Amino acid sequence: MTDDRNKLVKMNVRANRASGFSLLEMTVTMLISSILMVGVSGVIVGAQKGWNDAYRRVYGQVVTDAYMARRVFDKVVRKASIKKCVVGLSNDDVEVYYYDSPASTHPDRYARFYYDGSNLMLEYGQLEPGTFDYANNNSPTTQTLAQNVTGCYFAQSTICLHMSLTLDDGRHRISAVVSSTRHNK
Repeated sequence: MTDDRNKLVKMNVRANRASGFSLLEMTVTMLISSILMVGVSGVIVGAQKGWNDAYRRVYGQVVTDAYMARRVFDKVVRKASIKKCVVGLSNDDVEVYYYDSPASTHPDRYARFYYDGSNLMLEYGQLEPGTFDYANNNSPTTQTLAQNVTGCYFAQSTICLHMSLTLDDGRHRISAVVSSTRHNK
């Protein structure tokens, strides 16, 4: 009976030893888990930084300004008369004349796009009826189309007008080019 009892005690001791982990096993497991967590965290941080950078590139101020400047330039030039257009001597401004309404028989409004050294500006106002002169009661409206402009160039070819912009906010640099056709007589 003592032999059976000794066998039972030995089996019970072995069962107790097999059911737990040693301190060394726990330390190795924690070390491996920590290395994996640090690696995964690095990947997540890198992905978030890349996403934020891509978001700023797509929706940043220079992109928004370039898009808006191109849109406004195209919209105004498409309404402009092919009779007259004035591009400045230094090619950093252009003035077009357009019809305020479809019932107008002569251009009755003007729009002047110009580069003031750091911004693309738009000035627009009324003309004297039947002339290309500014109206006596003209109080022009000025609007900033784009900020952080480092270069601006206007050119004319027959009835087309071209605008080339370079915008730079210190982090992102973008070039925008638009060509638009004057449609009205």
